[in-house]
Amino acid sequence: MVVNPRSLTFGVEVEFTRVTRRIAANLVAEFFDTIPKYRGGTYDVYEIRDNCDRVWKIVRDSSITPEMLIGRKVDIGTDEYKCELVSPILNYSDIELLQCLIRDLRERGQAKVNESTGLHIHVGSDKFTANSLRILCNIIYSKQNLLGAALRVNHIRKRYCSDLTEDFIRKLNKVKPKTLEEFADIWYGDASTSRNARNNRYHHSRYQVLNLHNLLRGKYNAVEFRIFNGTLHAGKIKAFIQLVLLIVAQSLNQKKASYKVTVTNNPKYTFRVWLLKMGGIGDEFKTMRYHLLKHIEGNSAYKNKVTNEMVEDYSHIF
Repeated sequence: MVVNPRSLTFGVEVEFTRVTRRIAANLVAEFFDTIPKYRGGTYDVYEIRDNCDRVWKIVRDSSITPEMLIGRKVDIGTDEYKCELVSPILNYSDIELLQCLIRDLRERGQAKVNESTGLHIHVGSDKFTANSLRILCNIIYSKQNLLGAALRVNHIRKRYCSDLTEDFIRKLNKVKPKTLEEFADIWYGDASTSRNARNNRYHHSRYQVLNLHNLLRGKYNAVEFRIFNGTLHAGKIKAFIQLVLLIVAQSLNQKKASYKVTVTNNPKYTFRVWLLKMGGIGDEFKTMRYHLLKHIEGNSAYKNKVTNEMVEDYSHIF
């Protein structure tokens, strides 16, 4: 059965600063017309239930460089300004709700992002097998250069979302694991280190463009995409969610995928064709195409015309 990207579940982790966790939690609670509950703990957790009884969280993220406003001056913030919004499991129809919440944090809360913040998107993995995970890795490896050009990940974030390596991808396709256990042995290097690695919550393998660590250690039934800079632009967040849903659906629908790195003299055209082949066509994905193509060199309309072109401006849609 063909997997429709709109049928996949997802979740987001949105990192930001310039507002305290307590104020951010109150803003989220006001948005849902409810009351936040402070849970505390290592991550200083606030929980907020929405109208569907799903739990949203505001938590501490230690990797964020906090900022605060003193008058109109931006100064170094205290720890309480390290904020991350963690969504519950969401459906495609919830994207608009998420966008409204993001706008509320940005406009009413005056929340901001900086180079230390990131956006992580999780997609439900219940449909994955070892083979479809291999296909997903092949797709990401072959396109990670194009994705990097489109998303322009800054040098600070790159420490937390390094590329998949050639050694890993070659071994993965040589072995072609049949089980998640076999897949994990390759992901972590070898069978002798696999068990210890899986027990390490912060194992270095999680800091890649595609993070399978939490899935392989049995913690979460999701694959995580970490390749995005921090943003509170609701249109960009929608675009990035649509992108990862299309990629996951492609990996689930294809029987195989080459890991050969895509080489092109017109990256904008090549990237656009890839988006269209995955189903990113029509008005539904118009702003996605805009946000993903606007920074790439080349001409999206003509394969052999490599001069830069003007991209239709949908930046007002946020």
